[in-house]
Amino acid sequence: MKFTESCFGCSSRRLVTLLTLLLATAYSSYSYATDRPDRNPWGVVIGYGASHPGWGDTEERVETIDLALRYETMPEKARGRLWYKSRRSIVIEAPIHLVGGPYDSFMLGLSFLSRWTFQKRGDVKPYLLVGGGPLFSNANIEGMSSDINGSYQAGAGLEFTINRRQYFVDIRYHHISNGSISKPNVPLNSSKILFGMTLH
Repeated sequence: MKFTESCFGCSSRRLVTLLTLLLATAYSSYSYATDRPDRNPWGVVIGYGASHPGWGDTEERVETIDLALRYETMPEKARGRLWYKSRRSIVIEAPIHLVGGPYDSFMLGLSFLSRWTFQKRGDVKPYLLVGGGPLFSNANIEGMSSDINGSYQAGAGLEFTINRRQYFVDIRYHHISNGSISKPNVPLNSSKILFGMTLH
C-alpha cells in the first residue's frame, strides 16, 4: 500500500489535530473511570484494513490505516456457567480511516458495539463484538456515490493484562454502504486487524 503526499497533507494534519483533541478529551474525562477501579474505560486502537473484490458486491480494493479513540462502559455482572461465562459491555469507538492510494483521503465514523468478554481463568480473555454506526467519507471510490454512509461490523479477539493495563487484538469483518440513499451503492466488505490498549 502506497500513501502519497496528498494523504498526509493538509487533510491529514486536520485529522491529527482532531485525534489530539479527542485524546485530550479522554484524559480530561479520566474522572469517569473512578467508579471502575479495575480499569480505565478509555482506550486507543490502531490497525489495518482492506476490502476484498468479489466478497459480496465489493468491486474495489481499498486499504486503510485505522485509528480510533474508544470508550467501554462498565461490564455487567458475569452470566453463564463454566468456560462460557461472559460479561457484556458497550464499546463506543470514534474511528479515523486513512485511505491509501489511489483514493488518498479519509473516512470518519462513530461505532456502537456490544462486546461479550468470556471470563475464563487467567489474564487472557477471549471476546466477541458486533455493532455499527454512521460513517462520513470524502474518498472518491468508484461505486460509493454518497459521502454519508452506514457501517456494521463483527469480530472476535483476545484481551490480556500486563502491569494492570489491558491490551487487546481482534479481527473484524467491516461493511460500508449508503443504505441505497443514493445510486450506485456498491459496498465495501473488508477485513481488519486491530490492536488496542486502555489508557492509564
